[in-house]
Amino acid sequence: MKPATLPILCGAALAIMAGAAGSHFASVKQLVALAEASSLSIAPVPTSPVPDEALDTRSMIAELRRQNEAMEDHLSGRRDQPLAESTQADSSDLHKVLAELVAINRELRSQIAETNRDLMELRFQVDTHSEQFRPLNTVAEPVEELDPYDPSIGILPPLDLQ
Repeated sequence: MKPATLPILCGAALAIMAGAAGSHFASVKQLVALAEASSLSIAPVPTSPVPDEALDTRSMIAELRRQNEAMEDHLSGRRDQPLAESTQADSSDLHKVLAELVAINRELRSQIAETNRDLMELRFQVDTHSEQFRPLNTVAEPVEELDPYDPSIGILPPLDLQ
């Protein structure tokens, strides 16, 4: 008789879920009790009137305008500098690096061409006079006649019987 594993697994899963639900209920109940106790002891913080918020907003706008003007001054100072001075030094370095890369590329291409030439000239030869050379047997082995009633020949009958 097979053991009833499916009901056992379902029962175990139900027990685990019930334990998790009970634990969650207890922790929520504890948090609610803690929140009620702390809300009674702390007085509410008074809110600031609307004019103070307007002053804060105005001061924030003024600060942002000052930062914007400082950024514009900084960027306009960078635009005045000529880019040609910095790019000439960079371009000469780039030309040197580019020339080196072209030289390396040419060298690699010549190496590949030499390798291709070597592979095209490669020949495989067999030394028939060597002691290690052994030709394959060319004599065919005798074929045994199969008995159609032999049980060791397989499941299907031979084609001769059809």
